[in-house]
Amino acid sequence: MGGLAYESSKSLTARLLRRTRTSLESFASPAVTFSIACLAPLGKCTNLQFLDLSADGYDMNLRQILDSLSHLDHLTTLKLPRNALRIALSLQKSHWPRNLHTIQLSDWLYEELPSWAALFESWPDSLTTLKIQECVSYGSLNSLDPSAVTAETIRVLDIGLSWHEDRFPLRRVMHSFPCAEVLRLPAYVAEDLARMNQTDEMLINLTSGDTLVDVDHDSLLEVLVLTEPQSPGRKLPQFSTALLERWVRKYPRLRRLEVPEKYTGLNHARAYYEKLGATLEERAATDKLASSGIFLY
Repeated sequence: MGGLAYESSKSLTARLLRRTRTSLESFASPAVTFSIACLAPLGKCTNLQFLDLSADGYDMNLRQILDSLSHLDHLTTLKLPRNALRIALSLQKSHWPRNLHTIQLSDWLYEELPSWAALFESWPDSLTTLKIQECVSYGSLNSLDPSAVTAETIRVLDIGLSWHEDRFPLRRVMHSFPCAEVLRLPAYVAEDLARMNQTDEMLINLTSGDTLVDVDHDSLLEVLVLTEPQSPGRKLPQFSTALLERWVRKYPRLRRLEVPEKYTGLNHARAYYEKLGATLEERAATDKLASSGIFLY
């Protein structure tokens, strides 16, 4: 129902949920016409596995949503409403579906460390994937402090666009999710980080360490996927092998790099890409060799 923003009613949405409660496995809510009255029938969809509430911000808070969903043992993926983190709430592990493995946040993110800490500490042990579809500002992530709190169950980080042109706090994010093995990042963000000159790096390193110059020996990152979402008004990223090499040097366990082919100069530097791919393959364990190297898509 995600595309029915103004073509249905809140009561119709609730009725449809009641009538499909025993068979429904996947549900994407419509914008506007989903309300708190829909939570009760949604909570009776005992076979629900995938729930997408990200079409809009709704007049309900995160605690109200979780109170209706926490008993849904088949629910594995939850995309929260766009305003879900506007208000900090006290949560516990028992408030979340116990088999949840993927959560998506979007638009508004917490601005204060205690709010992040409460959220991280409440997440179920089953949660392994965090997706930030898009956000108002990457600056919100500067409130993370890995020396105070980390989310150690997360293995996959999927980062989307920022509405504002602000720098992605790479170090804070990666150290706040120290067990992340996969990072999906917009290509233009990865390019910006790789193109910082020496002066930029010296200045930024004094405050946040968000550079590629220092090797992160503690990172478990194995897979870096550069994605196509593009900030409006920006030129398309262009990755030379030198820029990609900075990412490879930064993360010693990195063994797989995925890059949109249109962002590369492959036709002019195929030998250099093959050499870089060979470096990544050398890092891979035998059982991961076939899935290691540079992959263009």
